[in-house]
Amino acid sequence: MKAVHPAMLQYRAVLAAAEQMLDYARHNDWNEVSRTAGTIGAMNGRLRGFEPTSLTCPQDRNERLRILTRLIVIDAEVRQRKDPMAARLDSLLSPAGRQQSPCPVDSFSVGAQ
Repeated sequence: MKAVHPAMLQYRAVLAAAEQMLDYARHNDWNEVSRTAGTIGAMNGRLRGFEPTSLTCPQDRNERLRILTRLIVIDAEVRQRKDPMAARLDSLLSPAGRQQSPCPVDSFSVGAQ
């Protein structure tokens, strides 16, 4: 049986904590969201010295990418639940939102007086 890379164990732990944080946000338990966010920050600190290139196994690299993608989605949902205006901002900043929204600069005439 192949040994699990220590960094992968840490990534999995961060993901589990983030999933728990999202559950707290869904139940409007913002004290626990804040506490869990602090825990996740400390866990991330342990990953700082880790070089992603040290993951030589393609399965580990793919899992890491899946975890990072999920963390981004979780972060966005927590932010949107905490601040509903964040959902509007996320929509505007998404690739689809940028294509649908006119650029404010386009409404100005260059050189107009």
